[in-house]
Amino acid sequence: MELRERIKGFMQNRDGDFGELALAVFRHQFEQCAPYRRYAQQLGRSAESVSYWRDVPAVPTDVFRELDLASFPLDEATSAFHTSGTRDGRPGTHVFRDLDLYDLAISLTFAKAMGIGSE
Repeated sequence: MELRERIKGFMQNRDGDFGELALAVFRHQFEQCAPYRRYAQQLGRSAESVSYWRDVPAVPTDVFRELDLASFPLDEATSAFHTSGTRDGRPGTHVFRDLDLYDLAISLTFAKAMGIGSE
């Protein structure tokens, strides 16, 4: 099953194990995003060495001011979220190929908060 479908299944139905899914996402990002791979390697982490989701290296938010982090070719980006840049005048940018997973997350969270679909 494609990683994206596994993520959707987990979001919608809690299908699968969170830890295994988080490691699959890490492996994908490690393999597909060279700047992230270099960062993880500088921390002594690799797709082979990380076996627990809590050991996946988190990217500091400042990095989004300096680098374009994406696990897809940047020319395929359709959307971008930007920070205000109020701290140092330089906004951070997070690019997206599409917003399907964000839209799903928002819809599910809204439904849960409003008690829609839970009986």
